[in-house]
Amino acid sequence: MSTGTMHLTILGNGPVSPNPGGACSGYLVQSAGASLLLDCGTGVAATPALKAALPSLDAVLLSHLHIDHWIDLVPLAYELKYAPHTPRREPLAVWVPPGSKQTFLDLCRALTLGSHHAEEVFRVREYEEGSSLNISDATVSFRLVEHFVPAYSMRVEAGGRSLVYSGDSTACEALTALADEADLFLCEATDPIDKHLGKPRGHMNALEAGQIAARARVRQLLLTHMWHHYDSGVLLRAAESTYPGPCALAEQGRSYEVS
Repeated sequence: MSTGTMHLTILGNGPVSPNPGGACSGYLVQSAGASLLLDCGTGVAATPALKAALPSLDAVLLSHLHIDHWIDLVPLAYELKYAPHTPRREPLAVWVPPGSKQTFLDLCRALTLGSHHAEEVFRVREYEEGSSLNISDATVSFRLVEHFVPAYSMRVEAGGRSLVYSGDSTACEALTALADEADLFLCEATDPIDKHLGKPRGHMNALEAGQIAARARVRQLLLTHMWHHYDSGVLLRAAESTYPGPCALAEQGRSYEVS
């Protein structure tokens, strides 16, 4: 990775159930010095890009503990423990939301029938709301947003570039503030745009994603976490009706330069 660049690779872009042939939430962010995985949902552990990045991966950062955002850390733990090669020489740092470390470890233990693989191959820590982590040349900030469970959006900054990942969230002021003037805004668009949506809500639609992108004055909008049933043209037109900048749908397996 050349100095001053940041790249985003879409490992998975699906909602709570993976789309056909796809994976749930998983986003590889690489700068000149850092390699970060934002969420690790169903199917992400099998992606070639993650396999290639695993030896030098600096950290996994989880937005929240819904299974479509972390469950593939369980098979990843098996790989790190039992694979015939040695992908890493030290435990992999896994950062989880405030107050969730023990829950995460308990879930991993239950899903592996009482094994302690997660404790052996991961170094699990909790980040704090409103805090920032320095990981190599990258700084990651966290903001509590509105979802069905405590969930956090993230802002990654490195080499003068910035990327904001919404995680799962409704349209809220906390997310707008975090996304302020980001170079790339990776935003969920889970809900449909063609029917009335009641409260409470834990997601947004493409129209609302565009509205937040416009208010935050981001330089590029990338929509993700969408059901395959949706018409891509309809989604794009909805986002573009409220956001005047470059807009696209996140494509699984594709890499994007953050610029």
